[in-house]
Parts: sequence; C-alpha cells; structure tokens
Amino acid sequence: MAVSNLGLFGFNNIISSFRLRNVVIPSQVTLVLFSGRNFTGNFRIFRGSQNISDLRAFNFNNVTSSFILVGFRITTSQIRTIQHTGRMPSNISKL
Repeated sequence: MAVSNLGLFGFNNIISSFRLRNVVIPSQVTLVLFSGRNFTGNFRIFRGSQNISDLRAFNFNNVTSSFILVGFRITTSQIRTIQHTGRMPSNISKL
C-alpha cells in the first residue's frame, strides 16, 4: 500500500513514532517514509518488524507527507525510481 498524501487523512507532518509488524514473516516488511507528498523529498527506510518510539533519532520527526508500506522487501533502487517517477510497481497499490 502506498499513500501519496497524508494530508487527506489529517496526518501530514505529525508522525513521530510507529510500530511495524509482519506477523507471518517478520523480516519481510518495508516502510518508507517520505518528507514530500507523492513520494518526493527525503526518505527513510525501515525494514523488518520493529518499534520506533521517536523519529527524532532518524531526523524524521513530524515530517512525513507520504509513505509506502509493503509486506516484502523493496530495494533502495526501486524506492529511488518511485521517488523520481511517482509510479508504483504493479505489486504496490496506491491510495
């Protein structure tokens, strides 16, 4: 799943922590946070099940405007392609 504009949900620039889980295969989950809408700007990648209690540790507190969350690993190269084109691979749904 990919959300191109968190402002539509009232969550633009307010995410400061999260819990990331794939209960079937814990290592096979990827969350990519982008500072800009439509998957632009700076990004941070989180892979594998984990709890992030404070995004300040990643210099990404309250700056997320779009994100990608999938139950598999996507490569940094794929993420950069998404960042430059705004297009998702066929196996990622976009909201």
